[in-house]
Amino acid sequence: MRNNCMNLELKTYLDSIGMKYVLHKHKAFFKYDDGKFLRETIRGMHTKSLFLKDGKCHFYLICINGDKRLDMKTITKLINAGKLRFGSAEELMQELHTTPGSVSIFGVLHAKKTDLILDKEIWDSETVCFHPEINTETLEIMHDDFQKFYSLVAAKKEIAELIARRN
Repeated sequence: MRNNCMNLELKTYLDSIGMKYVLHKHKAFFKYDDGKFLRETIRGMHTKSLFLKDGKCHFYLICINGDKRLDMKTITKLINAGKLRFGSAEELMQELHTTPGSVSIFGVLHAKKTDLILDKEIWDSETVCFHPEINTETLEIMHDDFQKFYSLVAAKKEIAELIARRN
């Protein structure tokens, strides 16, 4: 059972790479729309991370502006995959070491069969916000610090212009 604060292993890792961030604690929410209260008080682009799977048991962690809704046809063509679906809770735990509602870009640190696809809009943002693998906290990260993290991600990764509809 996970506790209600940032994983010590993740904190240690982020500190070791010199990544600065502001940690915000808040009530739990499981869907992006339920976190509207955060967007009113925490600056930066708020994001959502989607854990998808193709028919060949390959996984994709798609990170987009939380105000967007991913177009599955577009992402399928971009990654040249067959039909995509959301990975199961068991696959999510096995591959990214997290649970539904707490999916985060930081899960890619554990990934063995997951490609990271980051929306260019996130990359171009001055400040971004991600859960630290728990939905009761949000990390506010300046671009230069986020770039430190991204540059060290060992998984296959790509920054792409993801076409998505605004919610």
